[in-house]
Order: sequence, then structure tokens, then C-alpha cells
Amino acid sequence: MSERKPRLFFLFHGRFPSEKAASIFLEEEARSFAALGYDVTIVAARRQGRLAPKVLEGVRVVYVPTIDVVPLNIAQSFAFRLSLIAYSWSALVYLLLHSGRRDLIISTEALPLLVASYVRRRTVFELHDYPERSLGMFARLFARVRHVLVTNEWKLRKFREEFPHEAAKAFLEPNAVDVARFSVETPRSAARTTLSLPLDARIAVYTGHLYAWKGVDVLAEATRSMGSVHTYVVGGTDADRAAFTRRWGSIANLHVVGMRPHEEIPLWQRAADVLILPNTGKEEISAHYTSPMKLFEYMASGTPIVASDIPSIREITGDERAILVAPDSPEALASGIRVALSAVSEKSGRASAWVASHTWLRRAERIVTSVIGQP
Repeated sequence: MSERKPRLFFLFHGRFPSEKAASIFLEEEARSFAALGYDVTIVAARRQGRLAPKVLEGVRVVYVPTIDVVPLNIAQSFAFRLSLIAYSWSALVYLLLHSGRRDLIISTEALPLLVASYVRRRTVFELHDYPERSLGMFARLFARVRHVLVTNEWKLRKFREEFPHEAAKAFLEPNAVDVARFSVETPRSAARTTLSLPLDARIAVYTGHLYAWKGVDVLAEATRSMGSVHTYVVGGTDADRAAFTRRWGSIANLHVVGMRPHEEIPLWQRAADVLILPNTGKEEISAHYTSPMKLFEYMASGTPIVASDIPSIREITGDERAILVAPDSPEALASGIRVALSAVSEKSGRASAWVASHTWLRRAERIVTSVIGQP
């Protein structure tokens, strides 16, 4: 009789589901393991501001208590720490009651996984941001967990340099994309008609949040210099959208769309003549830590890409799969967009071919081979 597969428990303190990338990542990851026949449970914090629950085939979502005191208008950092500590202990109780020693506990969040590791040793930490503080806690976590998954080569090298005794635990596995969802075959004209976009315009599209490190201010400045190109910025919270519009709303060819359902994003990417990823090179989270899900989505769409030439992006695209330009330069970004609009290139085809091996399901299969399949 074959031994049963371990059950997978994902610990998540953030709002779930939500429009945040971390929530979308967890949803896709959990769904991919369920598709491989694993029993998957997301243990999420009962936070305010969650979106309506989603039905994820094969995935159980449970909510455990925390202390959500944001409405009390106390210091944000204190409120977050209090909520995280409360959630960590609630998740521990849940695991004690519902998981076994053979099951696997997975998280991108250090404290909940560290607490869980004292009762469940089969643990996997997914290292998305590199630790800049609380290094003592991370050192304890890395010593206790069974495996560390990192999402780009820079973090893998950094981890092995700074934690040599735990180096053998580290595995590289970038983010991924649902290729079937983002490689839509809808004609560009039909996508534009559906979205009420001009059929004969030259259109650049950015999809994502409006954080400063995303480089959207540089994109706005670049748009100002390209009067014949219409740039559509799709994403951002209501507050961020309002602030961005106050700064850049006078630019006639810049259109701030705001947040749209994730299911609609493939249509925006299909409607574009060029997709923009203008991440800054001035912040570590952008230059070295991230493995942008947005970039994988862009590549699956088959639309030409203009992106910042920074290590986290170059690692994925090289010069073969995107037009890379100097970061933080409106002039360089505008020049790259003009090149993408004026010449036929094979880069987008090469990007589509490369990303076909980076689906969520293929990613899960590799993790099963390198991590879950180990004792």
C-alpha cells in the first residue's frame, strides 16, 4: 500500500482574498498543488477588508482569530505586530488540532512559520523579500525549517553567503503564470472594443500597483513626452489612484484606470501594443528581491515588453525576451517604447515560448520533486 501524500498547510496573515500580489500568489500556488492531488488548506487570518470568498477547487480555506485593531487608529506598525503575533498563536493551535507530523507547513511569513516549527518540523519558508532586520529571528527560522524556496538567483546567492550552514536547504523556484489565462487569442481590436479603447491609437499598458518602487512616476513622465502614445495605468488602491491622479492627471494621454478584477487583466494586456514594467533601480525590493508575477503575465500575453534593466528583471528576460532600458529615466523609457512601437521583433515570441515552462502547475511539480518528495 502506498504511503499517503502529506497534507499541505499554507499560513497567511495577510488579507485573503485581496487585490494584493501576495494573496494572488497564494491562491495560484494552492490551486496548483491541489491540481496535483494534494490535500491543501490555507490557514488565513480573520482580517477585516477581505474580498468576497472565492471557491478554489480542491483548496480548503479556514480563518483563525487575530487582533485586527486598524480601525482603532493606533500606530500602524504596533497594530500589525500585534495582529501578526495573535495570528501566529491561533495558527499554531489550528495546526495542533488538524495537522500531523508528516504534513507540510508552508509560508512566506517568518513569525508564524517559526512558531509552527516548534510543533511541526516539516516546514518550508518561501523567501520573497530578503530580511533586512530581525536577523536573529530569521537565523532561528532558517535553522529550524526543512527547506527554503527563493524566487530569484540574487537571493539564492545572498542566502548561501550569509547563512552558509543552511545553504543546502535553499532551492530556486521563480514565480509563475497561468499561461492559458494570459495567452488569450482574442484579436487586439476585439479586446479594445470590449474595453472601450480607441481602435487606431498606439497604446502602452501598465498593470499593477502604484507604489513608488514600481516606477509609475517615471512612466508618467515618459508619457508626457510621447503625445501620440496613449498610456493606460491599470491598478492601484483607491487612495493610491487618487494621489497618482493628483500628480499626473494633467497629462492628456495618460489614462488612470484604477483597480480591475484580476480576471480582466489578460484583456488589457492583449489590447496593448506594448506592455511596460518600469521598476526603479534605487530600491532593493525592486532591483534584487522581487520576481514579478506581472512580468510572467506579460510574457504569456505575447505582447512586446519594455522593462527596466535591473537584476531582478534581466534574470528573467535577458536581452532576448524584452526591450530593457535604463531604470529611473523617463527619456530611456520613452525611447524604448518608441522602439517597441516602430519595429517588428521576435522578442515577444521568445518570451511566450520561455514562459510556457513556468506555469503554476509546472512550478508545483518541480517543488514536489525538490522539496515535498524529500523525507
